[in-house]
Amino acid sequence: MRPVLVFTYHHVSPRRGDKFSVTPETFEAHLRALAQKGYEPLFIRDAAKLIRGEAPGPGRAVVITLDDGYLDNYLFAFPVLKRLNMKATIFAVTSWVDAATGGFGMRTRRDAPVTHDEAKRLIKEGRAED
Repeated sequence: MRPVLVFTYHHVSPRRGDKFSVTPETFEAHLRALAQKGYEPLFIRDAAKLIRGEAPGPGRAVVITLDDGYLDNYLFAFPVLKRLNMKATIFAVTSWVDAATGGFGMRTRRDAPVTHDEAKRLIKEGRAED
């Protein structure tokens, strides 16, 4: 069995003061440090094959996950991943996607990313679109 590091994030947002968030600058610093140390990011499916010995992989493998699929993953993490040519796996909570779209398409508030705690509160209040 091959070891694989896993880095798990929830929110990547310029908004500070939340234990589940990192700023885009910190996220980028983490990814750059991993690349400088020779780690190659894999999608979770490829890491599973590597761990089971079903497929070859890099000498130093890392999996980057973004849990829950918050909008800030797309707004702030994705541009960093794209710029650095890195891979990540997003674990979206499908019931939240449905609640957020209201069946009519995603509504976004690009100007006001919320903290993890605020997002949980809004979802609990039935205001997932916010």
